[in-house]
Amino acid sequence: MKSRTKKRLIALGIVLALGAGGTLGLRQFSAMRRAQGIVEARRRGMAAYDAAQWPEAMDGLGYFVFRGGRGDVEALYRLADACQRVPEPDGSHLTKAISLARDAEVADPSRQDVRRLLLDLYQRVSTHLSVVR
Repeated sequence: MKSRTKKRLIALGIVLALGAGGTLGLRQFSAMRRAQGIVEARRRGMAAYDAAQWPEAMDGLGYFVFRGGRGDVEALYRLADACQRVPEPDGSHLTKAISLARDAEVADPSRQDVRRLLLDLYQRVSTHLSVVR
């Protein structure tokens, strides 16, 4: 192989290595930004919940929970509570809240506040169904 061909192959190898390294770096950076966004959504949702801004709490906490925060019992509890406070005409807010409260109870069965919320939601759904009939 000629010296010129070797130099070109080495240059091509360097360019490919730099391209691959750059791509991996961008992927890592993107994953880090996404994770920061998820954590920021939790913070925003918790602050909105504390301020009794239920739709904003649902937005932030919902983004957090459905992007990987399913094991965070406090976020699940607060999201369920916020869901039940923003009524939907068909009552679907109650079934969403029940589903979230069940997930919170499964994650931590010792939480009495979650159990009370779940009981209250079941009672409200029962009342809602009897009114519909």
